[in-house]
Amino acid sequence: MTAATVSTAVRTEALRKVYRVRAGQRARGPAAGLVDELERQHVAASPTPAVQASLEALRRGDAAVVVAGQQVGLFGGPAFSLYKAATAVALAARLRASGRPAAAVFWIGADDADWDEAGWGALPREDLSLFRERWTSPLPSRAWIGDARLALTPEAETLLAGLPGDVRAPGVPARGGDMDLGDGFAACLLELFGGDGLVPLDARWPEVRAAGEELWRTYLDGHAGYAAGVREQGKALAAAGRPVAIADADSDHGLFVVRDRGRAEIDPATWESEARRALAAEGPAALAPSVLLRAPLQDYLFAPHAQVVGVGEAAYLAQLTPVYEGLGIPEPARVPRLEATFLPAGMVPRDRLGEACADPEAFLTELARDRVPSELARRLGDLRLSTAAGLAELRDGGRAFAKDLDQVADFQ
Repeated sequence: MTAATVSTAVRTEALRKVYRVRAGQRARGPAAGLVDELERQHVAASPTPAVQASLEALRRGDAAVVVAGQQVGLFGGPAFSLYKAATAVALAARLRASGRPAAAVFWIGADDADWDEAGWGALPREDLSLFRERWTSPLPSRAWIGDARLALTPEAETLLAGLPGDVRAPGVPARGGDMDLGDGFAACLLELFGGDGLVPLDARWPEVRAAGEELWRTYLDGHAGYAAGVREQGKALAAAGRPVAIADADSDHGLFVVRDRGRAEIDPATWESEARRALAAEGPAALAPSVLLRAPLQDYLFAPHAQVVGVGEAAYLAQLTPVYEGLGIPEPARVPRLEATFLPAGMVPRDRLGEACADPEAFLTELARDRVPSELARRLGDLRLSTAAGLAELRDGGRAFAKDLDQVADFQ
């Protein structure tokens, strides 16, 4: 997968949006210490000429930066992680073709602590079914997931061995051995997109956190107002029928204290004083951003022209507008990531290819419904209704015992 194969999917309108948001704004380079670390890490990995050109553009400070990001995962993580990277390098290529220096940066969330979200991998079988495997965490609670080292199961080894070489190679670094999960994910991205100049950045690097010092101080001085703004923004989004991605409790703190290569437990009553104490005694690298400041930190450091986002990402970013405004950080143009749906050969009639490409999910839903026997469809409908009724009864009878039962009932 290269910029050449996906660049046609990056629509002209997306490019116009980037120029519209950044019209007349001069690019500013990231902090020198951060560029030094990027160069040090990539020189150790023998960068491609394209990556080297991106690093030089970042150091000069004249590049239009396109950012994307995701938590780590085996074999490149979920496919949408790779679609994000493909979109970023394609958009950067279009910007360079228009005469503007550009660089694509991929922010690797190796400092995340949610093992349930990252501790699995998937590989395609020949029939396009997926092999899925979930690993038990080898790490302490709240540790950075990028530090994990994992061994592959025999079936995963067999599937990897049967894949074409250019597909198999990215899975090899993620096996463990001399590489942890974060380094393996970076190696996977470079294997696929290094030739297009993609620059992976690992959020575990202390230089990343140290470069956020001014942001940390500004946030701590006004954090209560930012929390109130995020909650109010959530109410406005809900009233408009849009998803609310950031819970009220998560809006109260934007920083974690770093302890033992992980995140210290948050105490709502003391987190601010603990964060200030760590900042004064240990320096800015002792603090790391939560969901409230992760994207603002990225945009503070790189002043990107564009950010490639998925649907869920767009939802929580919409709620962060008060944080961006309060911190004085311009928001980049948000460009939807590329998408792809793989179908077995012969499933889509030739005269319906356009319809399937326009809305794959709707097409597949219609196709599935047409193929379900009528009696089975009736019985499934009855089961759905009876399940909904049972869940509603459970919710009504148990609300006084556990408010979370509302969420269980809504799961239908």
